[in-house]
Amino acid sequence: MYGRFMVGVTSGAGPIFRRFEKESRPQEYGVTAILNLSLCDENKELIMVSGAIRPLVKALQTGTVTAKENAACALLRLSQVEENKTAIGRSGAIPLLVYLLENDSFHGKKDASTTLYSLCSVKENKIRAVQAGIMKPLVELMADLGGIPVLVEIVEVGSHRQKEIAAAILLQICEDSLPFRAMVAREGAIPPLVALSQSGTTRVKQKAEALIDLLRRKQKYARNATTDPVTQPQIFLAKKPLPNYCANALQPSNGVFAIYSVQVSPVIGAPELGRDAKAI
Repeated sequence: MYGRFMVGVTSGAGPIFRRFEKESRPQEYGVTAILNLSLCDENKELIMVSGAIRPLVKALQTGTVTAKENAACALLRLSQVEENKTAIGRSGAIPLLVYLLENDSFHGKKDASTTLYSLCSVKENKIRAVQAGIMKPLVELMADLGGIPVLVEIVEVGSHRQKEIAAAILLQICEDSLPFRAMVAREGAIPPLVALSQSGTTRVKQKAEALIDLLRRKQKYARNATTDPVTQPQIFLAKKPLPNYCANALQPSNGVFAIYSVQVSPVIGAPELGRDAKAI
C-alpha cells in the first residue's frame, strides 16, 4: 500500500495536475486521485511540492459537486501539515470554501467547514475567513447541525471563556430567528443564562442579559413559529452520515469553538475585517 501511494505521487502527480484543470470529468477523477493519495501522511509534502494547490483551488471554483467536495477534503488532508496552512490560505481557497459553506450540498458544507476549521488555526487565515463573510453561514450551519443543545450545555457546565463564547453564539443565532429562539428556550437555556448573568464579567453579563431578554420577550411567538413547516429548522446531525473522506467532519462542539474563533481577539482588531465580524 505504502509503495503504491509513493509511486503514484512521485511518477503520476504532475501529469494529473496538468491535465485535470480544463475538463470536468478528468478534473473530478484527478481531484479524487489526489484526495486518495493525500490519505497517506508520507505523501502530503510530495503532493504540495508537485503543485497540487492551484488545481485543487480551480476545482473548488469550477468543478462538479463531487470535485468541489473532494477538493475541499484534499485541502483538509494537506492542511494537517502545519506548514501547508499558510500556503493554502494564500492560494485563494478560503473565499471559495466560504462560498461552499453558503451554497453547496449538505456534505459540501460540512467538508468546507471542516477544512476552514483546520485552516483557521493560522491567524492570517482567520482574517481571510472573516473578510470572506464566514460568520453568517457558519452560525446558520451550526444551528442546523444540532449545535443548539450543545451550546446550551456549554453555557451550563463549560469554562468561563466557553460560556461566554457559547452565549455569544446563541445570541447571534437567535437575533433574527423566532424558531431558533424557541429551540433555545426549550433546551432550558434561561436558568443557566440567569446564573451566568449574576456571576460573569461585565461583558458576559451583558450578553447573557440580552439573550434572556430576547428569549423572554419573544418566547411565546417563537413557540408558535416552530409549527410553521417552512421556517422549522431541521436537525440534520442525527439523520445524515458523515462523508467517507472527512470522518472527522464538523461536530457541534469542536466546530463552534474552532471556527468561531475567527471572531476572537487579536484577529478582531485586524484592519479591513468583513462586515459579518462582530466582537464577542
